[in-house]
Amino acid sequence: MFQPRPCGCKGQRTCLVCEVKQGLGDSSSWVSQQEKDGAYVFCPVCELAWPGWETDSWRHHPHHEGEPVKFPGVKIVEDFVSEEEETDLLTAIDEVPWDLSQSGRRKQNYGPKCNFKKQRVRCEDFSGYPAFTKFIQDRFSSVSILKGYQTVEQCSLEYTVERGASIDPHIDDCWIWGERIPTLSLLTNSTLTLRKFTGPLRSALRIESSPQLTFSVGQKQI
Repeated sequence: MFQPRPCGCKGQRTCLVCEVKQGLGDSSSWVSQQEKDGAYVFCPVCELAWPGWETDSWRHHPHHEGEPVKFPGVKIVEDFVSEEEETDLLTAIDEVPWDLSQSGRRKQNYGPKCNFKKQRVRCEDFSGYPAFTKFIQDRFSSVSILKGYQTVEQCSLEYTVERGASIDPHIDDCWIWGERIPTLSLLTNSTLTLRKFTGPLRSALRIESSPQLTFSVGQKQI
């Protein structure tokens, strides 16, 4: 299980490809029904988290049910790019070679090389971000929560149903990244679902704190 695999997974990470072809891992959901029952969905209209799990349940606004939870520091901007901009962006992204990554994803990374154990940064091989993404970074200034934001790393991540692509629950190292991470979802609708963190408080404060510019490329829902 810990040997390199052609699908890009390694260690305990798995995708549908290695689970089916090599009999590794478990394709069952890592989210229990109890956790789903205690989850919240963030509504970008009223900017509150409401009890629920189902995708697009926030579209019932303003007819929410249950008691909401305030979740400051989160901002969802609908239609941040136009359909024409999305098409041009996807075309440009696909002209760049993809690398296989863990859990069924493909990725493209831009940024300096970071050694988190030694807390050192190597910038000599970093020449900048793709020109076709400049308009996105420039547009960040229109979002109040991103005032003064500076990109340290930019990555494109592709998620497909066929590979069971996903990102596992994790804690980011915030030594260099800071406290903000903007994500632009393309090709498919996205829902921000929240579950209560049960680990140590010190770790909880570091969850998803990296200020990376991430493009999440999913499958078009017909």
